[in-house]
Amino acid sequence: MIGLEFICKVFDIQYKEVAEKIGVSNQTVTDWIKGKTSRIPEKRLNDLQTNIPEFSNINKELFSKEISASDKQTITTIYLIQETMRQIEESMSRKYIKGLDEANKLNQLSKDGLVASINLKSLMLISEHLIDNREFMNELDELIFKYKPSLKEHLRK
Repeated sequence: MIGLEFICKVFDIQYKEVAEKIGVSNQTVTDWIKGKTSRIPEKRLNDLQTNIPEFSNINKELFSKEISASDKQTITTIYLIQETMRQIEESMSRKYIKGLDEANKLNQLSKDGLVASINLKSLMLISEHLIDNREFMNELDELIFKYKPSLKEHLRK
């Protein structure tokens, strides 16, 4: 089995996708895999490594040679390492985003709490000042009685 065929199977990449990414026809890729051409041209080996990120860590020689059991093990190991790294990055990304969401919520809650605390303290200071100001309280009572007479009996108690 030629390396490119095994690599595509391990990485679950269709020959058509390989052809599109490196700018050749499907037939050209099929010819390489069936051994109808002696070797994959150097330019295309470079394209396989640079245009298909999954193949970037694979030795160029492995694409066009008849591979051994050891080569298969190497290719499979590269795939497993890349897949493990992808899963770790994905998991960390989700946790980071989740962490950011939670941090943003906590930040907003603390801002809201701070604003509420400031507003409450402001109201308490104002009310303390106003309550101490008997003249102001009498004027407030008169306004309330004038515009909301139904409250009169509740305020006098």
